[in-house]
Amino acid sequence: NCVMFLAAAAFLGMLYLIPLYFQDARGLSALQSGLSTFPEAFGVMIGAQFASRFIYPRIGPRRHITGGLLGLAACMLVLTQISLTTNLWFIRGLMFVLGWMMAQVMVPNQAAAFAMITPDSMGRASTFFNTMRQVGSAIGVAVLSTVLISAGTANGSVSTSSPDISGYRFAFLTAAIFALGAAAFS
Repeated sequence: NCVMFLAAAAFLGMLYLIPLYFQDARGLSALQSGLSTFPEAFGVMIGAQFASRFIYPRIGPRRHITGGLLGLAACMLVLTQISLTTNLWFIRGLMFVLGWMMAQVMVPNQAAAFAMITPDSMGRASTFFNTMRQVGSAIGVAVLSTVLISAGTANGSVSTSSPDISGYRFAFLTAAIFALGAAAFS
């Protein structure tokens, strides 16, 4: 549950911020922003199939989850290096990899969490698991948003402001720290 709490905070907090980066810093429309974020969903869908059919049965939950979290943290660290001129296709590709890595966390974590639960306890266990995931998501959005706003998103005065992505970089670094914390628990 600690792993899923921190992983959800990292991943879903980042999913809240990346469209803001696309729209506020890069000037993309909401549709363009959504289409640039969307490869993450394909990464999760395809990655979950590989995780459940090929990877988890061969290496088990601990190494699988830890590898996924380290990959997630690495992707978030790469996001700390983006600029206003970073190729959008590079970021879209990174979104796919982020989704893939999160699938390597979600699938084995859920399988391991429920492997030893008795049928009588399954209702309480699944409620607790889902609650921890949802609370982690909310905490991630709150913390990463606070980091972003604290660092600021613009330079200059109101009339001559230009985008400043250092706030996004600090927020992505915070997300990477969440992912590394989850890896420590895994």
